[in-house]
Amino acid sequence: SYKIQKQPAAVRMARIEWVKNYNSSSPWYAANGQEARERSRPILKESLHHLAMASHAQALKDKADENYRDAVAWYRQFLSEFPNEPETPEFRFFLAEALYELKEYGEAAGLYAAVARETPDPERKHQAAYAALVAYEKSETDPARPKFIESAGYFAAAFPEDSQSPLVLIKSGEYLYDQGRYAEAREIFTGVLQTYPEHEKSVMVQRLIANAYMKEESYEAAREAYLKVLQRLKPDEEKDRVEITDLVAASLYKLGESYKAKNDLTAAAIAFSRIADEAPQSKIAEESLFEAAGLLETSGKPLEAVAMYGGLISKYPKSELSGRSWVKIGMIYEGRKDAVATADAYVQAADIVEDHDLQPRLLWTAATHYRDAGQLDKSYATYLKFTERFPNHFDATEAVFKMASIRKEQGKQKDALELFARVGRSAPGTYFGAQSNFEIAEAAFQNFAAIRLVEPLDKNFKKKSESMNKTIDLYVKAMESGYAEVVTASTYRIGEAFEGFKEALLKSEPPKVLNADQREEYSYQLEEKAFPFEEKAVEAYENNVARVREAAGAYDEWIRKTYNKLAELRPALYRRPEREERVISDLDWEAFNNREADRRIRGMAKVKP
Repeated sequence: SYKIQKQPAAVRMARIEWVKNYNSSSPWYAANGQEARERSRPILKESLHHLAMASHAQALKDKADENYRDAVAWYRQFLSEFPNEPETPEFRFFLAEALYELKEYGEAAGLYAAVARETPDPERKHQAAYAALVAYEKSETDPARPKFIESAGYFAAAFPEDSQSPLVLIKSGEYLYDQGRYAEAREIFTGVLQTYPEHEKSVMVQRLIANAYMKEESYEAAREAYLKVLQRLKPDEEKDRVEITDLVAASLYKLGESYKAKNDLTAAAIAFSRIADEAPQSKIAEESLFEAAGLLETSGKPLEAVAMYGGLISKYPKSELSGRSWVKIGMIYEGRKDAVATADAYVQAADIVEDHDLQPRLLWTAATHYRDAGQLDKSYATYLKFTERFPNHFDATEAVFKMASIRKEQGKQKDALELFARVGRSAPGTYFGAQSNFEIAEAAFQNFAAIRLVEPLDKNFKKKSESMNKTIDLYVKAMESGYAEVVTASTYRIGEAFEGFKEALLKSEPPKVLNADQREEYSYQLEEKAFPFEEKAVEAYENNVARVREAAGAYDEWIRKTYNKLAELRPALYRRPEREERVISDLDWEAFNNREADRRIRGMAKVKP
């Protein structure tokens, strides 16, 4: 009657009363038999149906939680009273909808999932299955994750053509990945790629597969998976290509580290070296190749290490590590006593390394090794490069001196003397300046010794005299440095010059116009002329040996030779059988530089032609 009178509020209250008085928990229900109960059930069912639907409709209209809660309560009672009716799946779905609006996502998801499995309506099944996934995802609770994964599998299997199927599978795989269940995640991701090979997220899925292998420390498998990612990239995805290439390198590097941890250095080196082959543009390719070579070196495989360093140089010629690789190669060859290969490597390194302190040392060492190996031209060229690149280096003077010495050894006297003169001019107070002046004097001494007193005698006598004076002047200049060995050597040579002049006089060719008597007289006069030169020679030698008394430590090879000369020229004074010359160390330089003997040498009269 209330419906006829169009009094909806009264109708609703009447239905509420009916449900209250005749539900299966009411006193009436308990007091009456089955027949009476059966007559009440249709009205109860209709009342619950209308109450639930009306509350839900009002909730959809005003979005009031109170109305949603009323709808939930009526839906629950309906499902409790009529769990197996044809309308049951639909009412479960509506109950889930109301709970979803109340943000009761976990319970709503469970109801959606149940509807999806029990409803015969394909459209509702599809709708409920997807709604369950949405609700599980919104639940954001740990228990909801396994349910989401299960529901995702069901949804994708039931609706493979749905555009959301690959996405929900990917999401479920990500949940497994986050939980550390990498093998299960990979299984899902692999299935996605097999079923949807051209999906827009296929690159991301393949990358997740690779990442899962990395998490499990299956580095070789990770590498293969990352390579598959590269195959899926489009040509214009250069930024992603760089990033994935770095991950290929990282997987190999991790593989190498795992071998290194097991002390399998050779396997580690191979893994590191593969980075340069498979990911040559990666950030760690150069460093990994360098490390691979170092591991081979450490594991006692020097020639393999050289080859590896060489590979780095070939692939990355402008890299700073190329310079360091040349240094390493040089050190390996140096250890193997291969002087030329060592020097070649150091010369190459000097052109590349950025360490400005190391560059000159490399060139210097290379030049020394070339010299030791008899490669004089290469040694000269390397010293020359040293002086050109580092003209103000504190070893530049010595480098020029060594260049001069090399030219002297090669018999290129003119070039040698020019270089010695250059050192003498630029560094007169240094040891090498003194040695250079001595070498210049030595060359003059050789020229002097080569002059013979033959016809025309007057001309050659003058020439010999002038040459001796020039030679003595040069030795005196060398002595001015005060360096012990230069002073003793120069003084000895001055004595030799006087002695040599004496010998030249005695062996001089007599004029052809002289008869026998005149020749005898001529020889006698030569001896008289020659004697003063022997005296000067002895004086020079005696000045030299006086240094042993004046300066501790002055005894050297030149003093020994001086003693021998004096023993020949003044045997009564200096020939002592089984004489032991005492060698004194710790030279007193100040005493040595102020000795009287030097002043006497400098004051010796020159020979007049």
